[in-house]
Amino acid sequence: MKKNILILTTIISLFIFLFSMSLYSDTIKGKEGVVVGKLIEIDSKVLKRTVPVLLSLPSGYEKGFTKYPVLYKFNGNLNKTFTFTASSLELLAANNNIPGFILVDIAMGDQNKYFQLQNRDRDFRNEPELFGRFITDELIKYIDNNFRTVPYKILYGQSNAGMFTLYMMLNKGEKFSAFIASSPMIGWTPDYFYKAAKNQLASIRLKDKHLVIVYGEKDLKQVTGSLPGFITILRINRELTLDQIEITECAHVPYTGFYRGLLSVFRGWKYSGELTDSGEFKKIKTHYSKLKKKFGFEVNPPQYFLFKLGFNLYRETMLWRSAEVFRYLLDLYPESFRARYFLARIYYLTKKKKEAIEQLKILLGSKPGYKQAESLLNKLISE
Repeated sequence: MKKNILILTTIISLFIFLFSMSLYSDTIKGKEGVVVGKLIEIDSKVLKRTVPVLLSLPSGYEKGFTKYPVLYKFNGNLNKTFTFTASSLELLAANNNIPGFILVDIAMGDQNKYFQLQNRDRDFRNEPELFGRFITDELIKYIDNNFRTVPYKILYGQSNAGMFTLYMMLNKGEKFSAFIASSPMIGWTPDYFYKAAKNQLASIRLKDKHLVIVYGEKDLKQVTGSLPGFITILRINRELTLDQIEITECAHVPYTGFYRGLLSVFRGWKYSGELTDSGEFKKIKTHYSKLKKKFGFEVNPPQYFLFKLGFNLYRETMLWRSAEVFRYLLDLYPESFRARYFLARIYYLTKKKKEAIEQLKILLGSKPGYKQAESLLNKLISE
């Protein structure tokens, strides 16, 4: 079983790697039409410096009005990790395993100094607290003010950044909904993390939060040596959902860790029913209503998902059920010209001429020159 999982995750990671590398290659060569993200700069009063941040928006962001959750991560100065993360989010969302995400990647070249809690003399440093304040008081505020976001936020970090992710959870846990720490190096300061974890056991700061800790079977001792005790303490807190994932035959920061972490956070997100049964419409609405309640933000069935169900019902001549699906789809996604065309066809087939003409005029108003719609409209007018 473990061997099969290893083979599967290796294939997936290779595919994502090749996809992300092609994006990275096209981006640095300056080819037109390939945009992974953009660079923004934030003047931080807390850090007293300008902070470069890489930003990637989900597909369809510019054309719609949907609000999105945000994933914050570190090490954006390493461009390949940015493209890998962006492509992973895109592929998982396209397969309906997770929602679409806005990706925010801090890209300072010297950010590692903000992750270390102690100096060489074992004195606690001020930088982690300042960096945390920058993220919660300045960066999040900037993103929320300039982009369409929902309150749901994930913080993700690897290695020393994974350690800082846990630091943020223990000190500013209320600011995020979930945390993914890949190979967190808490072995640098284990006593701090043990004590901080114990102090949070009775705190509401971790209520309804989700933590995923991912590491390799052959990881560094700064990870594997201290994690068991830390996780044991955290598991006492029943308010926190904690997933521990050890990836077989992998070393520090497993390549599939981010992918596995996201799937863990969004376990049960994907609707697995058939899209050919007339009874599925109610089940789909119920499924996404439960997701909304669980994750705390508006969750709608994907456009292609509803269209496939509506089209299958149309093809099976269940016209009134198909029309019900297409009307619901257009309430959520009024820009869907294909759904509007098929709704017009259903009205035409069911002798609702006025309604059919109304839908076709709306369609052609937003998509002039659509030949099938023009042909049907002319036919209806001439009758």
